[in-house]
Amino acid sequence: MVPCHVHLRNNRFQSNIPSMRNRTHQAAWMLLLLILATGAAPSTTRAQDSSEAVEAVRNAEEEMRQAIVEGDLQTLEQLWQPDFIVNAPRNVVVPNRQAVLEVFQAGIASYSHYAQTRDTIRVQGNRAVVMGSESVRPDGNEAPHAGQTVHRRYTHVWEATDEGWRLAVRHAHIAQVEMD
Repeated sequence: MVPCHVHLRNNRFQSNIPSMRNRTHQAAWMLLLLILATGAAPSTTRAQDSSEAVEAVRNAEEEMRQAIVEGDLQTLEQLWQPDFIVNAPRNVVVPNRQAVLEVFQAGIASYSHYAQTRDTIRVQGNRAVVMGSESVRPDGNEAPHAGQTVHRRYTHVWEATDEGWRLAVRHAHIAQVEMD
């Protein structure tokens, strides 16, 4: 058991336990800064009609989900930008596509079930932001929460390229783990 010391300072409770809320806020700020930093880049692809772009992003999301379930790393490599960055549900930042692929190869991200619900897809120029929820059942030997159903919230930032939509940023955090 971790000792917890809570005291009142300036009419606010403070604790020696690291705040998950602070880490979530830090992750959200990091994601916002990444979006803003990449949003200033000039578009190299002609703009698509908004409904066409939304459908193309939805298709890319589904192609990626299916590739994750099947362990199709070749398709994932094609769908992810080389500088793809992930704020992973394990509370680590995975800095690029190669490192993310290594996570999959190590069995840390291996799923017998992976379902997504997309709450919104917003396309602005050559960028698209997707927000939603997902439920996964990890099954790899090295996978955290293997055999349990994990509910997560996620945000994806996609970029339109000459080859199609490519995922540039992913943030996901665990909302709930069902103890089976």
